[in-house]
Amino acid sequence: MSDYHDQLAAFDEKIVKHPQLASSYATNGFLSALVHLNQESVSDNVTLLKNVVRAFTIVLPPVFLTICKNETETQMWANTEELLQALRHSWIHHANTGVRIYAFKCLQLLVSLESKRERKTEDPKDVFYLNLVRPGHRLLNVPELEKEGISHLDVLLDRLSDNNENNTVITAIINCLTQLVKRRPQFTRAVIGALVAWCKSKPGHMTATDLKNVEKSIKLAFVAMIRTSRLSAYRTELTGAYTAIGGNPSALQSRSSRSNPDRHDETRRKRAPESSSSDRSDKKARTYGSQSTHATHHHQQHQHQHQQQFPIRSMNSGVDVTSLPLNVAANLCMAILQNVSMDTLNERFRMASEFMHYLYPDD
Repeated sequence: MSDYHDQLAAFDEKIVKHPQLASSYATNGFLSALVHLNQESVSDNVTLLKNVVRAFTIVLPPVFLTICKNETETQMWANTEELLQALRHSWIHHANTGVRIYAFKCLQLLVSLESKRERKTEDPKDVFYLNLVRPGHRLLNVPELEKEGISHLDVLLDRLSDNNENNTVITAIINCLTQLVKRRPQFTRAVIGALVAWCKSKPGHMTATDLKNVEKSIKLAFVAMIRTSRLSAYRTELTGAYTAIGGNPSALQSRSSRSNPDRHDETRRKRAPESSSSDRSDKKARTYGSQSTHATHHHQQHQHQHQQQFPIRSMNSGVDVTSLPLNVAANLCMAILQNVSMDTLNERFRMASEFMHYLYPDD
């Protein structure tokens, strides 16, 4: 049994940070180790179970690819099916939030593996898709796998509206669905419908703050999908749905389009005659003495003006904040902080803490 733990420890050390090397663990021996460790973790060893689910998720694409290329890997496929049964009937229903988050990530990946890739879509992370399976494959039955993929997608969508699920897992599922449609655009309409339905009939068991946070996650998901070039065919539907749930269409403007006026102004300035530059230099030389006399007063007045102006500046003014002088940026930050309530700051800090907990679940 310790050998199984050693294999998992070696995997965690070598592969977790470098998942592109997972193909070296796409073996029947490693899958057998995961099967045994999963059975061992039944005795409430949550940390071990998380590691098993994570390892299985990482190694699953190269496992499918190996079985696709070698139809004699019957034992490897049997071990894979046993772990998939654990995913469907145990992991996604586990009492621990962290385990469920890992499980839904695995389920999202499984849906992409059990579906076909659309034409003209290239993704280096797409290790396996059903288009690769030859007709009549002994182990991988494409029609059955496609049906399973749809069924697993339904599980994700249904869990989104589960009144017994907490907001952390709901947010994780939203992220999973967003990543899924980026890789498999054919599921976009189903995901749009589920996200809009959630916003129209919010669950009653969540607090007002939790509802607000999930709603923000949904809006961010729509923005991410709208800005994904692979989903351009669905952009009109995505934009309409985003507006229907209360999204601000102006937030969809690209950063580059907002900064165009500044670039045009800079271009015009660069094209100005050199003589005007010389005239400005002479003027600066003549007025330098008077400017230096009132430098302190001018600096204080300049700071006061910025403190008065920044809070009322439009967010769509087209200003590239990365190009602002340091003192102006500092004044901007101070002006914003002076106009933000402590309740708002506390709420943002709490949201940041929850997001970090989602990224690194320890429960």
